[in-house]
Amino acid sequence: MPETPPAPRRELRVLETLGMSVAMMSPVLSMALFGGAPAVFVGRAAPLAYVFAGIGVILVAGGIIFLSRYFASAGSLYGLVGASVGPRAGFFTGWALLGPYLIWTASSSVLAGFFATRFCQDSGIWPEADYLPFALVCAVLILLLSTRDVRVLGRVLLSVEGLSVAVMIVVLVIIVSKLAGGFEGRTISHEVFELPQGATLQLLVLGSVFGFQAFAGFEGAASLGEETVNPRRNVPRAIAMAVGATVVLYLFTSSVMAMAFGTTDAQGKAFAESSGPLFDLSMTYVSPAAAMVLELGCVFSAFSAALGTMSGASRMIYALARDARPSSRFARLGNRGEPVTATLFVFVLALVLIIGVRLGGIDGLHVAFYFGSIGGLLLLVAYVMANAAAIRMAIATGGRARVVAVTSALGIGMVLYLIYNTVYPAPKAPYNLFPYIAAAWLSIGLVIVLARPDIARRIGAGMTTNAAMQAAGDATPDDTARRDHHGDDATVHQT
Repeated sequence: MPETPPAPRRELRVLETLGMSVAMMSPVLSMALFGGAPAVFVGRAAPLAYVFAGIGVILVAGGIIFLSRYFASAGSLYGLVGASVGPRAGFFTGWALLGPYLIWTASSSVLAGFFATRFCQDSGIWPEADYLPFALVCAVLILLLSTRDVRVLGRVLLSVEGLSVAVMIVVLVIIVSKLAGGFEGRTISHEVFELPQGATLQLLVLGSVFGFQAFAGFEGAASLGEETVNPRRNVPRAIAMAVGATVVLYLFTSSVMAMAFGTTDAQGKAFAESSGPLFDLSMTYVSPAAAMVLELGCVFSAFSAALGTMSGASRMIYALARDARPSSRFARLGNRGEPVTATLFVFVLALVLIIGVRLGGIDGLHVAFYFGSIGGLLLLVAYVMANAAAIRMAIATGGRARVVAVTSALGIGMVLYLIYNTVYPAPKAPYNLFPYIAAAWLSIGLVIVLARPDIARRIGAGMTTNAAMQAAGDATPDDTARRDHHGDDATVHQT
């Protein structure tokens, strides 16, 4: 009889778990590529848009943090929603979340290759460099790290993204020091938090919608729920710390960028039209060498993002397989408790996508934009499902928890508004096709969950059998007050 594979090991502390959320958000990459997006709508007041976006993400994160105080699962939002509402809702949520994790592993690897290529070209090391070999090397490296000890994974994620953030902060501090001395008539100014003439509240909200996208992936720590010590305390803390720190970082970064470009309408327009505001400002305020160092920082940031999404996707596949069909190859763990088969699947799919987009002649930057748009829509649907589950859970729990029902409802409103503005009015081609691709992926999940009720039953039984999400011995302040209640086709189980 074959030896039973080991269960996931609880070895991660809060900082190591934090690394997953930080890596998935990849703040340096987000700011380097999309930091000026809100300026398209409100010019110099882009930082004000990040204030609104920060409020929105705090509302959405609040519901997920609330659920993670009760449940811990390798399936991230799949486990949280499945345990609190039922297996059908959980499977659909997991399916929605799996889509972006799978394609973002490939697109982040491509982005790492893109910035490595850009560095080689700008430095003259390899003027004819192509992103494909760098992207393939990135994919191989993240595969090797993903099959190592989970503690190594957590430390690498936090260290690599931390190094990238440190590079960005150094550049920003130099810019601030020059602004303080009055650089070419530009200075530190509170005007970046004031709407310019002609900008309306509606435009500000629309700009904040694009700022919200920079926070995508904050829920990443939830996928380490079965590998974190005291997960119902440390996972919520990790998510809260990631969101809080990133809100502050984005406000600081966007404020410095807005002031560095200048506060006049023409300067605000230049901010909006910049395809890489951090690189442009590094060239202007520091030196071309600083811009190249920042390019290396983006390589590290993209690498950590790819590592994070590969780890998240493999754990999602493992959790789904374990609950639905424990005998599946995807439900097997390696000697260190890592989902080896699921990780290999994600790796092979990433290779196919990386080579496919290169053969299709799509440049690295557009790969990120295209896959980011598709994955972003799927992720938002998962956020809606998670916050709907939080509302139900909060109402059932009662007491002060009912506040979460209100904040989660507001968060759902923010996300639905974001989805609406993403699909209407229809964007230019090929972006107008991406909502249909996302809808097709969601439809497949919906058909599975409706046409195969046996899968939902097996998942429900699997959730119960797996020791109430593997969280025995952990407690939350509301445990004694919480009542058992029933989901759509499964009893809710406390972890």
